[in-house]
Amino acid sequence: MLKKSKKIKIMTNTGAFGFPWLVAKHENLFKRFGLDVEIVQRDPYAPEEPVFARKKERALESESISLYSICEWGALQRIAEGSIGKILYVISTKSPFAVMAIDPRIKSVKELSILPIGVKSCAGSHYATIRMLEKRIPIEEIKIKHIGGPLNRLEALLTGKLKAVTLMEHYIDLAKYHGAHAIAKGNFSELAFGRGDLPAEMRSKLVLAVREAIHLINKNWKKYQQILLADIPPRLKRGFTPKTIRYSPPKFYSPSDFKKTKEWMENRGFLKSNLTFQDVITS
Repeated sequence: MLKKSKKIKIMTNTGAFGFPWLVAKHENLFKRFGLDVEIVQRDPYAPEEPVFARKKERALESESISLYSICEWGALQRIAEGSIGKILYVISTKSPFAVMAIDPRIKSVKELSILPIGVKSCAGSHYATIRMLEKRIPIEEIKIKHIGGPLNRLEALLTGKLKAVTLMEHYIDLAKYHGAHAIAKGNFSELAFGRGDLPAEMRSKLVLAVREAIHLINKNWKKYQQILLADIPPRLKRGFTPKTIRYSPPKFYSPSDFKKTKEWMENRGFLKSNLTFQDVITS
């Protein structure tokens, strides 16, 4: 059982996912709300691996971290497959994803039909790709290529290994800086996913710290852009300035959000077990 005095270890995702946590740490917001938080960062070049062999999943399941950021679909998938994790709260509902291409002949979604699109399996890029494309081309024509983390996908696009990849911010803007263009765009929910024994008081304080961090980011984005760019190799970010990233306020996960996402995943074969709302949230 997690004691109230214990340090909370958070593993950030890459890109704009998890960015409010980095800003909260930078501005000492966790301390202001009485929390002792350590940030553990991920590798944006993470290889394609089975879900529970990945760094953040291994760390949570072994209880060496307390929580990490994840897409809504990924949270349900992991719980259905036996993760100890629970949905703690929604960090933001405005996390941008885009299918990117460099080839000027690829101008519209219809030209992505049968074309392999680089994603990370069972992660935001995977599910977001299907969500963005399924209303415009038949789902059987959406071809997915699992190649790992965002910098793996960006490098595959820039070197011509793949004609299209799906990226999150700030990698979307970075890809544009290197000559790519967006074929499809969408905004999806980013969640805090972690140990179910994290006390309610701690969860509430985390939300307060993230809310304040998001306010600061939305107010003065440029102040924090170097924090966001820290995971990009110098050869890729030289001369690059990302556009403004905006977040919605954090909130607690709702039954209506769960119902909608669960039904979508079940209809496409991504969920096999009959999850309930109480299965995925903390008590």
